[in-house]
Amino acid sequence: MSLLRICSIVLLFFATCVGALGQSASGAVLVDEHGNLPCDESLGRLDNFFQELQKIPNSSGFISITNKPEDRRYTVFRQAMIEAYAIERGFDAMRLKIVRANSSQEMRLQLWLIPDGGVTPEVKDVDMSYALPAGGKAFMFSWEYSGFEQICPQIDDLKILAEFLRQNSVARANIVVRMRFPRTARRRQRAIVSSLVNKFGVSRNRIRTFLVKPEPRQGGNEPIIEYWYLP
Repeated sequence: MSLLRICSIVLLFFATCVGALGQSASGAVLVDEHGNLPCDESLGRLDNFFQELQKIPNSSGFISITNKPEDRRYTVFRQAMIEAYAIERGFDAMRLKIVRANSSQEMRLQLWLIPDGGVTPEVKDVDMSYALPAGGKAFMFSWEYSGFEQICPQIDDLKILAEFLRQNSVARANIVVRMRFPRTARRRQRAIVSSLVNKFGVSRNRIRTFLVKPEPRQGGNEPIIEYWYLP
């Protein structure tokens, strides 16, 4: 066998192996996999994922987010962030499916490209609920800052909080408003309560509000709203 023919066979074999990397037997291609990244890095990964999908007509995107059940709020926020960013970038939401699943490990994301006719990878213990394990401690669910440059796409924290309250029947919410001017603070307090009660259907007796003077801080970034979740 000539040296040229041997080299051609080796090159063909190498190209075949490289093309198969990250591809499952069902045709689905694992484009990316990572843990709980900072927002700017996560958005960069999503940009790359969307670009890969745009290269292949009729393909679709499939994202699995696995996490511990007690950290479900982080999983929900990550899903909401991805969906909001897809809209922001003009990506067709009909081409994207996201599932959340329980795991004993820390948050993990897999971003799959599904070609036309390909089969979506199986994900174990899918759980799209907002239920949290009973008996946990109170924690700050989310917050808002003044003078803070927003990198992540904006999502509706109140809507997500309301979903957790609805699916965890004994849970309550404490809303802490830290603003310099009492009139502004009371107006914001009423707006938050009105949204939770009238827009999202949370019972008023499950919400407590507190007006607190802001603490002096350096750098201008002050927490003005704290949303606390009490199991």
